[in-house]
Amino acid sequence: MTLSILHSAKSTASALALAILGCAPQTPGVPPATTDYQPVLTTKLASFSARGLPLSTAASQREMRDYLEASEAGGRLQRMAQNSLAEMDPAALTANLLALVEDRFDRTEERLLAYPWLQRRAVPAAIPRLVLRLKYEKDLGANIHLAATLLRLGNGAGLDALHAIIVDESSGDQLRHAATVVVHDALAVEAGEDMFTAAWEELNRARDYWHRYRQLEKQVPAEQTGDVEAEVWRMIERLSSQPLRPVDDARFVLSRLRCELSMPVLLSATNDDNMYVREHSLQTISWIGYPAGEWDLRTTANSCDLISRSLADPRLRARGLEALGAFGHSAAAELAVSWLLDSDIDTATAAADCLLRCAGPAQAQAARVAAKKSGLSPEARLSLHLLLLESDTLPPAGPGAEELAQSERLRRETWASMRGMRPGRN
Repeated sequence: MTLSILHSAKSTASALALAILGCAPQTPGVPPATTDYQPVLTTKLASFSARGLPLSTAASQREMRDYLEASEAGGRLQRMAQNSLAEMDPAALTANLLALVEDRFDRTEERLLAYPWLQRRAVPAAIPRLVLRLKYEKDLGANIHLAATLLRLGNGAGLDALHAIIVDESSGDQLRHAATVVVHDALAVEAGEDMFTAAWEELNRARDYWHRYRQLEKQVPAEQTGDVEAEVWRMIERLSSQPLRPVDDARFVLSRLRCELSMPVLLSATNDDNMYVREHSLQTISWIGYPAGEWDLRTTANSCDLISRSLADPRLRARGLEALGAFGHSAAAELAVSWLLDSDIDTATAAADCLLRCAGPAQAQAARVAAKKSGLSPEARLSLHLLLLESDTLPPAGPGAEELAQSERLRRETWASMRGMRPGRN
């Protein structure tokens, strides 16, 4: 049976969006129209070449190291160094401090002295690179400064680090107290007799809110500027790499930015003429998960229509369906339904996974029909089983324990446990 990729109430809008983007909606089994990809990344990097953080030279880094060392020397030299650091151009200061802390071969004390100054003076354009430091920085005190800096700039990616330090008694009383003070001050915890308890409760509320919406509930984020966007596009540039480390770094960062910063850029990058950029942008959206769907509903960005163009490209179809799964609402589910049948095994699996993350009652019957299809992967069978387990008294049987890796089973069980938080459900 031939099913349209776009149907229900979204069909007209989706078809129009695809026509504007230069590709017609495709039916499963029919060769796709040529997608008109564009040099999106190259164009953006050129337009932002004069924006973002300034370059840091080896000479300026040596000078910064001298200032940091002198800032701890005591007496008149210390005052002079601290005054000089306080009077430096914030963007140049930020660039030089970041260059020091990013040097993975540097184990000197001066490197760690950069973090308190970043906490005081870092500019918003530093957010992507500060988030990346959370992946690599091993010093717990430095991580506290990182989290505080990011909170000041409207980013909650460091909340997990603060939580881990406070909950782990082996961190030591001094570090746990320092992390608690950061939570108390940065999240504007109301004064009370027990600062620790109040800060702990507010930290957990803030983490839950950040994980669900990728926003800080009680803070107005730092103003978004062309400098910030320039640095986000430079992080996107790492997605064009064939070596995995730059790609993993970019995905780590982009999935931990506020969606207002990451999603518009990622959606644009899904139409880039570089295959790696397209594929990794879609994968990153999938990693972001339901916060992408919450952002989509807040902004009426029609993200599903934009991502649906990837379904016209057989090389990207599974990645596109994975990205649609992040949105968690009915528009994404309607797009996925058509690819459950008459599709290759990878596409059908991605469609089933998407439905597990997105489907409501309107898609349940299509899932029941698909579950009877022979040749489904164990992963697809598990996704359909978990989806229908929610409503059917006799859902289709899931795969046995020996049929798929435990990590794949756990991933789908996690999606099933999160279905109650689907964007737009309530």
